[in-house]
Amino acid sequence: MDEHTPRYTNLRDYGRLLRKQWLLVVLPVVIAVAAALGFSLHQTATYDAQAQVLIQGEDQQLTLLGSSVVPSTAVGGTTAIVAQTISTPALAVSVRRKLRKRIPIAELMGAVSLSVDSTTGLLDVDATAGTARFAAALANAYAARIAAVTTSSVRRQLATASRALKRRLGQLGSTAGGVAAERANLLDDISRLEFLQATGAPGQVVRTATPPASPASPEPARNLGLGLIAGLLIGLIAAFMREAFDRRMRGSTEIAGRLGLRLVGHVRGKSLGKAIHPDMGSDRDLAGDVETFRILRTNVELLLGEEPRRAVLVTSALPEEGKSTVASSLALASAAAGRRTLLLEADLRRPSLARRLDIPPSPGLSDYLLGLAEASAVLRPVHVRGATAAPAHAAAGNGNGDGDGDGDAGGDRLAAIASTNLSCLPAGRLHGGSAELLASTRMRELLEDVTSVYDVVILDTAPLLPVADTLALLAHASAVILCVRSGQTTHEQTQAAREALAGVAPEITGVVVTDVRARDETAGRGLYPYRYSAERSAG
Repeated sequence: MDEHTPRYTNLRDYGRLLRKQWLLVVLPVVIAVAAALGFSLHQTATYDAQAQVLIQGEDQQLTLLGSSVVPSTAVGGTTAIVAQTISTPALAVSVRRKLRKRIPIAELMGAVSLSVDSTTGLLDVDATAGTARFAAALANAYAARIAAVTTSSVRRQLATASRALKRRLGQLGSTAGGVAAERANLLDDISRLEFLQATGAPGQVVRTATPPASPASPEPARNLGLGLIAGLLIGLIAAFMREAFDRRMRGSTEIAGRLGLRLVGHVRGKSLGKAIHPDMGSDRDLAGDVETFRILRTNVELLLGEEPRRAVLVTSALPEEGKSTVASSLALASAAAGRRTLLLEADLRRPSLARRLDIPPSPGLSDYLLGLAEASAVLRPVHVRGATAAPAHAAAGNGNGDGDGDGDAGGDRLAAIASTNLSCLPAGRLHGGSAELLASTRMRELLEDVTSVYDVVILDTAPLLPVADTLALLAHASAVILCVRSGQTTHEQTQAAREALAGVAPEITGVVVTDVRARDETAGRGLYPYRYSAERSAG
């Protein structure tokens, strides 16, 4: 997996993103839902009521009676009549008078809306008010006035049509033939018009409004649903944007894949800043960490194989990535397994092992390299409780004699000093020129001597990117462990460290991911301790 590999290829990748950014997703949802709830609670309740009016124009009334008269004075149908009547303040004034309410005319007109039901052809009168009873009363008052005004308007039109027919009748002569037939038809139409004018009801309220049982607004369920959707969309967009711009790497799989290195172990955040002793396995909080470093020890041994010189260099791209924790805990795990182990603190700028292992900090490596101390004074035994006894070590006999002019750093002398499973060579006093000291011939000879005596030598070195101290030691290492802190180290920083190792580091190079969390891991090996138990297990 490189920089250009898509981050999201399946649902599991999206699920991992949501688990990682869950707070950023949940927070907008909570805020949006709370805002919707607050809006609903503070919004004034309104009620909707509806009445229906059946309106028949003049032509429809005549059709009911079978008349073919279409008055030339017709106003153009129901829609035009209603539009004229409802838009006039006069109608609102009459409604207000009937309701006996002191309401502004504009407010009264704005509270009522009209629409034609496309299925039934009925006129829907919708009224909105602050109480259910007044909403129903307003709708009924408007419906009654619309029906009355419509009836009055149509009757006036019928009267006008009747008068027009009477004038035409008066203009006809008394000539026989066709004139007599036309007079009969006119008299018949006049009779029909007068009948409709007297008895017709073109405007009728067919359904009266009743007080609604619940308010039309606010609608808490709808508002909460919209708030939930809006908050979720905002949260998802924010999560994906943060992930896109966040260059920090998280999780063992992502880090090892992007670096192209073997994953040899991972360390929880609780372990950082400590030296994990094997006897901490009885502590429920640290039992899993003890197993983590046992796994790391096994993986490193498998990588080294039959390598004769077993010097393992532990480093990182930047400070505070857990390299000293890994180096010290790996040394303790190796010593507990019966390997004669030397923990050599080659970070001369920020030493920490003396404090963690509770040993005197000086004299140490810097004092030895400056010729201010002998090997017997700087090598300190560290007791590892419960450790398997190391096998007797044969005399080195490597013929390289003294590692220094004093004749005290030779293989035979070191073999005599290395009487315990774990020895530590702390950094010593702080001196300038640490890069030059580590690149010196005395340092090279020391490494040759200790690798001939100890089963494994673990070097805790300085970070790769800020200083050049570690580069001088890479040629003497059999394997390199690069520590990368999950959620802190960026892709660019790890790539820079990888490039610094390229061409210099040994072929055996692995990565240990520190400060891992269970939610960042696709395979949680080592994150869930498998403890000893006196109880009978079903599995």
